[in-house]
Amino acid sequence: MASYANNPYGQPQYPSYPVGGQPQYPVGSQPHYPVGGQPQYAPQQPMYAVPVQAYPPQSYAPHPQQFVQPTYQMNNNQYPQHQGLAKPAQPQIMVLAQDVGSNSIDTSKYVHQAEHSVRIGFIRKVYAILSLQLFLTFGMVAVFTFVPSVKNFVANNPGILWAAILLSFGFLIALSCFPSVSRKHPTNLICLALFTLCEGYLVGAISSYSGADAVIKAVACTLIITTGLTIYAWQTKVDFTAMGGYMFAASCSLLLVGLMCAIFQSQIMMNIYAGLGCLIFSAYIVYDTQLIIGGAHHSHSFEIDEYVFAALNLYIDIVQLFLFLLRLFRNND
Repeated sequence: MASYANNPYGQPQYPSYPVGGQPQYPVGSQPHYPVGGQPQYAPQQPMYAVPVQAYPPQSYAPHPQQFVQPTYQMNNNQYPQHQGLAKPAQPQIMVLAQDVGSNSIDTSKYVHQAEHSVRIGFIRKVYAILSLQLFLTFGMVAVFTFVPSVKNFVANNPGILWAAILLSFGFLIALSCFPSVSRKHPTNLICLALFTLCEGYLVGAISSYSGADAVIKAVACTLIITTGLTIYAWQTKVDFTAMGGYMFAASCSLLLVGLMCAIFQSQIMMNIYAGLGCLIFSAYIVYDTQLIIGGAHHSHSFEIDEYVFAALNLYIDIVQLFLFLLRLFRNND
């Protein structure tokens, strides 16, 4: 136990332990270590003396004007204002309509997700353009069918027919494969008008080689089928917009049947080919009509600025239906 002898304050200075052989150090002395050759270092003096400078107190003159507490006023935008301070500028918040899940920007640009008024405006544009296209095309069909001089002109100038075919494909590729053309106004309308003229000449030339009765029957059946399928597409709850893959497979099959008919000349195969073409393009009319009208129960649709491309698709469906019906009636006459 430590001893507190010779300590006036009652606190231990250097406790002594009753262990045998333990060195006892007197008060105020430093221990000497028994290690041989242990250097003893003298206390180091500071290398530099830090001077202490005394600064005289400085006196400051009082401010000539007495500080006045500013009075704040609340304006309409709930910002405090007082004289001499302007209202802080309101931060401009930009909201990006972005679908985080699919990483697609502004999904409301599609017809089936747009507001009702936007959808109605889109549908009016499409059917107005389509009406003008059909009026021009079937007007040319009537002229080429019932005017003998025009029929003779078409028969004597086959080069114009081939030029119309090439130009039709050119404008069709431009409107289908280049969104900068199909969505830019008025380039899209100009290309669509030129395509309609070329296609009207092509359909009129084909009609000129057919009888008037076959043309009238084909026009009447096209009008009735198109109207009925359009009403059905508007009223049905069945979603045909998700059947694009099946439509593409049916089109490839139709192309293969057409190649077989070109190789093996057979009246029966030609009738089968014409019948399949009528069925497939009738389904395309329903498919494209639902893409145009959109709706909550439709999974796919055109974009809002694709009204020219939508009118082009439906126009091609109706024209192809007419051509297959004309082939069917012409073969049976």
